[in-house]
Amino acid sequence: MKFFLLLFIFSTSLFSKDIIAVYRLNHVVGETLPEPGINEILSKEKVRRLNFMQLLSCMNYCVSKDDVKAVVIYPEGMRLGLAQKQELNRRIQEVKKAGKQVYLYAYGLNETTLPLAQSTQVSLFPQGDVSFRGIAMQQFYFKGLLDKLGLQADIIHIGDYKSAGEPFYLSGPSQEAAKQQQTLGEQIFEEITADCAVGERKSAAEYAKLIDKGLFSPEEALEANLVDSLEYHNDFIKRLKKQYGDAKFKRNYGLPKSFEAPQIKNMMDAFSFLQKLSAPKKEAKGDVIALVNLDGTIEAVMAEKLRRYILRAAQNDKVKAMVLRINSPGGSALASEVICHATKVFKDAGKVFVVSMANVAASGGYYAAVYGEPIFAENATITGSIGVIGGKMVTSSLLEKIGISTHQVKIGKFSDLHSTTSFFDEAQREVVTESMLRVYDVFKQRVSEGRKDKLKGELESMAGGRVFTGRRAKELGLVDKIGGLREAIREAQDQASLAKYRLEVYPKQLSFEEMILESFQPQKEEEELISMAPMQRLSYKNIFLNKMIAGMEIHSPELALHIGKFLQYINLLQSQNVLLLDPRWAH
Repeated sequence: MKFFLLLFIFSTSLFSKDIIAVYRLNHVVGETLPEPGINEILSKEKVRRLNFMQLLSCMNYCVSKDDVKAVVIYPEGMRLGLAQKQELNRRIQEVKKAGKQVYLYAYGLNETTLPLAQSTQVSLFPQGDVSFRGIAMQQFYFKGLLDKLGLQADIIHIGDYKSAGEPFYLSGPSQEAAKQQQTLGEQIFEEITADCAVGERKSAAEYAKLIDKGLFSPEEALEANLVDSLEYHNDFIKRLKKQYGDAKFKRNYGLPKSFEAPQIKNMMDAFSFLQKLSAPKKEAKGDVIALVNLDGTIEAVMAEKLRRYILRAAQNDKVKAMVLRINSPGGSALASEVICHATKVFKDAGKVFVVSMANVAASGGYYAAVYGEPIFAENATITGSIGVIGGKMVTSSLLEKIGISTHQVKIGKFSDLHSTTSFFDEAQREVVTESMLRVYDVFKQRVSEGRKDKLKGELESMAGGRVFTGRRAKELGLVDKIGGLREAIREAQDQASLAKYRLEVYPKQLSFEEMILESFQPQKEEEELISMAPMQRLSYKNIFLNKMIAGMEIHSPELALHIGKFLQYINLLQSQNVLLLDPRWAH
């Protein structure tokens, strides 16, 4: 017996290998990801991109696995927002506390990547610069372009600080918008320096002083203790191999095997895979926490999908709690109310409802959060923006320029209210403003119902379109706790008194087998209780414009981004006349 035990121990040590987990942050895109196609999965690189939740899960996996000796991060092309980086930084600290080293290799560092890098062992490309110049928030204004095109924006704001529409009828910010942008910029820079200081290389005040220097050569960055070594990438890899012996480098370590494409080398492998596809699926058992992602601009189709899922979850006895993860600047007022009402139905069913805010949960994004108990945000989360905008694009000058005239038959005083060939007259403006004030009152009513006595002061002083960081929002009682996605899930588990649970993510991330099976499944019939006619949605699709934006992305990615948002704004105005949008939406 002892012989077999020794043989088992010997064989285990012989075949087990230490792991160096590798994560390229340019593969991490947002809270949710569109499902990759089969061709993408079967590409030569065979590395599936991660969403943010999966990245956090992989980091947790590294903490728990003894065979993981180190983690390597490549930040180039990182698209994570400041709040997401704050949560990721906490996971990095946990990896380090578990006795594993975290390395970061960069070809250059800047205000975006430096706060994360300061908590790691940083290796910089020998000719790579380090930039720490502060922050600049640039707003594009499209009034001049619209004037040249003959388009004019007729916009109504409810709230002096609700400035999301200003870029379309002003050439610069209003006094209120300029003041808010300056205050927000200062608060965000404070968060950046505080995040840098987590690595304990310098204090936040010392990092703040670095902006007077701005740009550092590689040697200056090394001398200032912003990086630990200057080395080429092959030397960096050689050093890790020498330090960790025969450790194997594994990309996206911790992502479930089911997400990987099958290794089919012969007919037996193919037959085994087909058997796996045809095998009957076991029904999942146990209590469930639903993790629902509200990611992106809120519009009708998104709202309807989320509503259906949340109402199903409310009726499902297995679902004991829901965490709504919000990363949204808002959008349609109607769609925001649809999501908000669904969360109330879920909560009224006696189930636990917790909210986790990511980079931004403002305007319509905050609207969807109000019934959460509690609401979590990061210090750098952008939230608030309780206000309403509405209006339309007027095309009369454009039509005149290109020689088009119109004739209108009007039956009814307000029948041409939303006509794009004329501005609102005095009576129409009054009617539209009254309608928007009703939406604004409902918005504030939802906030009052959800937050109750948690608010520190009069709601109107926090509304009017004012925007706050998560740190300030907590002081005002607009959010409850500083924390990220994992803290929110643990809170849901504790409130629901669940010893064990299964996390069900929506929209679901499909495994390789599920993607294949899903493509052959017929559309499911919806129950009358949870089905509704789709709300109107106009799509702004134009082959010429798409090609123009694609060309811009090569030469000026930032301009292409703003042109794309400009077109999206016009689309929103066309389909929904009342909007709940964060003023920073167009930044």
